[in-house]
Amino acid sequence: MPSDLRTAENAEKSTGGEEKTMGVSLAPLSTQWREQLHLSKDVKGVVVTAVAPNSPLAELGLQRGDVIEDINQHPVATPEEAAKELAQVQREQGNEKQVMLLVNRHGINQYVAMTMKSDTNGGNG
Repeated sequence: MPSDLRTAENAEKSTGGEEKTMGVSLAPLSTQWREQLHLSKDVKGVVVTAVAPNSPLAELGLQRGDVIEDINQHPVATPEEAAKELAQVQREQGNEKQVMLLVNRHGINQYVAMTMKSDTNGGNG
């Protein structure tokens, strides 16, 4: 499967549209990605093409090849929309920021959620 994902990634690079946010790279859900990930046309969202090892979304369990369908119950259809929703989470006031993602992994939908703690005081609470 990694070689399949690499093929789809190369196809995506030619069309552009990738966004990087919160330690993940996101690409449009193209026909090539649908074929490589064996997804039906009903699945909407953005494909995770890379995950930084120590990023908040890596801690949430996101993997390369996951499709993010919505963020905090807001559907996302483009990498730009996903980046905007994640930026909204980062801008939230308070010490704890909530994020819930609807993720399609291998054709199965699952919700994943986490609370991100702000380190505004530079210490551990």
